[in-house]
Amino acid sequence: RPISGLSQITIAVPSLQSLTLITSNDEYQLAYVINVPSLKYLYLQGFAEDDSCLIENTPELVEANITDVCGLISEKIHGSLTSVKRLSSEIASPLDLVMLIFPFEFLVAITLCNLQPKIHAYALYWWNLFMLMLDSSPNLQVLKLIGVSIIYKERFGKGDRVAYKRWSQPKYVYECLLNRLKTLVWEDYEGEVEDEREVAQYILRNARRLETATFSKTDIQPLLGL
Repeated sequence: RPISGLSQITIAVPSLQSLTLITSNDEYQLAYVINVPSLKYLYLQGFAEDDSCLIENTPELVEANITDVCGLISEKIHGSLTSVKRLSSEIASPLDLVMLIFPFEFLVAITLCNLQPKIHAYALYWWNLFMLMLDSSPNLQVLKLIGVSIIYKERFGKGDRVAYKRWSQPKYVYECLLNRLKTLVWEDYEGEVEDEREVAQYILRNARRLETATFSKTDIQPLLGL
C-alpha cells in the first residue's frame, strides 16, 4: 500500500536475487529506483503513467515478467533489461512493441501476451514492429505469442474494408530465424487476416532450426490454410 508522503522507493540490496513489485497506486505519484546487481528474477506489475521506475545494474538477470505497465514506463524498464535471458511482457497496444526494439543480445525466450484486447489506431503496424523485435533478438530460441491476433482482428477482422498498411516482408532473414529459433507457440491464433497468415508462414519457412511449432485457437474451428 502507498505510504503517505512517500515519493521515492529505493531498492538497493546487493545480494537480492528475486524481486516482485506489484503496485495499485491511484493516489500517489511514486518513483522506484532498483539497484540490485545480483538480481536474477524480476516481476513488475501495475505501474501507472505518473509513476516512474529506474532499473540499474542488473547484469545477472535471467528472467523478467512485465505486466500492466504504462507504455512510457515500459520503455524505460525494457531498455534496462537488455541482459535478460527470458522475458514475458504484456502488450496492451502495438506501440508497446516499440519498447522491445532494443538490442536483446542475450534473450533466448520471449512470451508476448495480449490479455486486454483493445481497438487501437496503430494495429496496422503490429507485424512490422513485431519483425523489428525479432531482428533485435539474434539469439532467440523460444517464441510464444498469446492473444496477439486479437489486436489485429478487432480492427481489421472479416468484412472490414478499412485500408491499412500491409505487412512488409523483411529484406533479409533475421539471425534468430536462420540459426536459433527452436520452439514456436502461438495461442489464440486466428488466421483470418492475410498479414497474420503470411507472418506465420514466413516464420515456418525461414526458421531452419525449428523443432516444435504449436498453433491453437480458443474455439473448436479448424485452422484452415494456416
